[in-house]
Amino acid sequence: MIYIDGAHDFEVVFKDYKLCYENLCRGGVLVLDDASLYCDYNPASFAFAGHPGPSRVAREYADKEMEFIGAVGHNNVYRKK
Repeated sequence: MIYIDGAHDFEVVFKDYKLCYENLCRGGVLVLDDASLYCDYNPASFAFAGHPGPSRVAREYADKEMEFIGAVGHNNVYRKK
């Protein structure tokens, strides 16, 4: 399992994602933090859905390359196919 939580700029998150994806074993789990901004997650008043950078990586890359397992708040969980 790899948990990506760091910078929120698209370019940095994308580099983190690609490095982690390449090194994750088939069937491995990847958690992308702060990545629910562009999905149907409706956070409570004390929470937030995420940041644009990680959320964009989730939509443009992780959703297409991996199996979406589910989300816990602003954390999206994927399994490598």
